[in-house]
Amino acid sequence: MVIVGIKNNKTKGAREKKPSKESIKVLNDFKGQSASITPHAPYTVSKELFKLIKKYSDNKKNLLSIHNQECEDENKFYRYKLGGFNDLYAHLGIDITYFKPQA
Repeated sequence: MVIVGIKNNKTKGAREKKPSKESIKVLNDFKGQSASITPHAPYTVSKELFKLIKKYSDNKKNLLSIHNQECEDENKFYRYKLGGFNDLYAHLGIDITYFKPQA
């Protein structure tokens, strides 16, 4: 099983409207094998992109898989938008303003 985890483009942020051409290409490179396009994590794709991935999955044989809250900092970020992940995204220059905490 090959999982192609995607996230919003660093510069486009929440405006991304579809899985990237690169994601589709990687998926196609594994034709004949079990492969899926899936969000990387709930906070790395916008609501719009998540919906597009879901729609893609509904129309194709595409397993959705997502990792979530694998460490305490990730848990703090996911639940309260606090902790070291804010510093990480700021350092990487990634706009994460679209993400709403889920506590």
